[in-house]
Amino acid sequence: MSQEVKSSHLLLLGTARKVLIALLIASSWGRAGEPIRVTDIVFHKLERVSKSQLLLTIGLAVGSSYSEAELKDQLEKDIERLYRTGEFELVGPLDACRLEDFAGGKRIIIPVKEKKRIAVVYIRGGKPVGKAHLAEKLKTAAGRLFSPSNLREDRDTILKRCRAKGFYFAEVTTRVDSLPGGNVNVTFDVFPGPRVRIYEIEFVGNKSATDGELKSLMKTKQRDFILFGLWRKGYFSDRRLSEDIKQLRKYLRSAKGLLDATVGVEDISFDDSRERMKIKIRVEEGKPYTLKGFDIRTQSAPGRKPRFSVSEVLEKTEAAPLIGERYRTTELEKIQNRIMDMYREVGYLNCRVRIEEPRVELEGTEATAVLEIVEREPVYARRINIRGNTKTKDEVIRRELAFKPGDLVTLRKIHKSMSNLYRLQYFQPDRLDIRPVESTASPEGTDFQVDVEEGARGQLLFGMGVTNDLGIIGSFVLRKNNFDIADLPESFWDIPDAFTGAGQTLGIELAPGTRYSRYRAFFHEPYLLGHWYGLTLSGGRDISGRDEWLEKEWKFAFRLSRYFSQERDISVYGGYRYNVIEMTDIEPDAPQDAWDSKGTTRVSALSTGFNLDKTLFDPYSGPYSGVRFWIDYEYGGGFLDADVD
Repeated sequence: MSQEVKSSHLLLLGTARKVLIALLIASSWGRAGEPIRVTDIVFHKLERVSKSQLLLTIGLAVGSSYSEAELKDQLEKDIERLYRTGEFELVGPLDACRLEDFAGGKRIIIPVKEKKRIAVVYIRGGKPVGKAHLAEKLKTAAGRLFSPSNLREDRDTILKRCRAKGFYFAEVTTRVDSLPGGNVNVTFDVFPGPRVRIYEIEFVGNKSATDGELKSLMKTKQRDFILFGLWRKGYFSDRRLSEDIKQLRKYLRSAKGLLDATVGVEDISFDDSRERMKIKIRVEEGKPYTLKGFDIRTQSAPGRKPRFSVSEVLEKTEAAPLIGERYRTTELEKIQNRIMDMYREVGYLNCRVRIEEPRVELEGTEATAVLEIVEREPVYARRINIRGNTKTKDEVIRRELAFKPGDLVTLRKIHKSMSNLYRLQYFQPDRLDIRPVESTASPEGTDFQVDVEEGARGQLLFGMGVTNDLGIIGSFVLRKNNFDIADLPESFWDIPDAFTGAGQTLGIELAPGTRYSRYRAFFHEPYLLGHWYGLTLSGGRDISGRDEWLEKEWKFAFRLSRYFSQERDISVYGGYRYNVIEMTDIEPDAPQDAWDSKGTTRVSALSTGFNLDKTLFDPYSGPYSGVRFWIDYEYGGGFLDADVD
């Protein structure tokens, strides 16, 4: 028989088989038009999973009737549901499901193949790499269900971990052994091969940047020779080298003006032992470009003119001097930031500036920088939401903000608000944030989110010392930031968390000593009765035992301040202090000043002052920008009826 005749016979036989299977399947579903009543559901070859559990998972229900189309549609959905349980390697498919007569209806038979459970996972041959490191957080683990896809993923994971440790030629194979009862053992065989280190990175074709300059940009490093690889191990990583190539290309194009520059790995070679690697990187610089000018395009809100003209943008950002220089994206990024600051200083907090692809001349080496400004609308505060303050009252945070609902919010106001909150030292600096919620923007304004995380609420210090002139002295210091005089404890156990949240400050210092003793108390209320008045009360007692006399002093003072702006940067104050000094036990050889002050001396004085504080505060370095100016005047004695004028 010829080959063509054989092929025709095989084709006819295959077609006849398909037709026969189709007829059998069609007959199993019953007669067309008649409803199919389900009287039983069987999961064929089910061993481990409970049938009752699966009946709750699927949509088909015993006792219900379906048309043929409804039954097929529901079966397809149920096959997908069974797959999603993660218990099966195979469910169905629909053509493999069967119907058979049972108890006056139809029994549905759904073929399934359950996943096997993993008994033990072995990792062999991975000792040079570290077996614990290789086995960490693999998806294939004892007690879990076996999955071929997880096995392939874990094999790749182990391979990556080997290569990250310098085993560049590592290979990993897997084996699955079936056990009685449907369990399996899984084995990963690791063949690490030699450990490879990078001994040389060579650049070819670079003229505008030195080898050292390019190497400093790379995470891929040569093994250090001085410390024998202890500082820089020199292990090779494909992923890391790929990222380095992108970084080098970006650097040449953005910092060197080489817009056509390309960088690629030309060759990777090894010595005979395959333990020493050499990487050769080819640099094609192309011609350097100069900046011809700027094409600044501004998208404004409908019906609104651009907030700044092109000439204003160039002038305020000092961009014009760059024309004629090398085209450097790094310099353009500085211009980009200055433009955004310009807009944010006038309330356009959502302004975006994009650096587009430069427009390159067909002839020559000039390129025009293209910047697109998307202005959007000025931002007015609508609601201010505060989150994260567990003890601090909302009003304590709100009064430190340099804006309130209805105000135009600028970048300076946000910086000032952050500075005020930093200065309180109530919150974790790296957890403090103020930002507009762009999704809430509407003609009525934009909501703002203030996130805080409370930190230490005060200090409690104990100490004792001995000095030549003051003798033995002890020290007890309590400073309570964010104090609340009205927050009384509900129980003894509530004392550590009580007296907190109102933004007041309490200080107590007790320092008894053999020759010198000092006692102080201090209380500050920054917003008296919820108004822009600050009240400060202080008092104390000093006792100094000199060699020739004994000096005792009582001190009392108060100050009332008034703020005159939302930012609290302008204030005036008035204050009063009263001191009583007693000089007793004066020895005959005491200096004349001591005898002149014998007895009681009273000091009674009024003070006033003006304060202008435009500084910004950083939690790590203190005041970092702005200016502070103040003037104080004090008058004592006279009509205040004291002993000192």
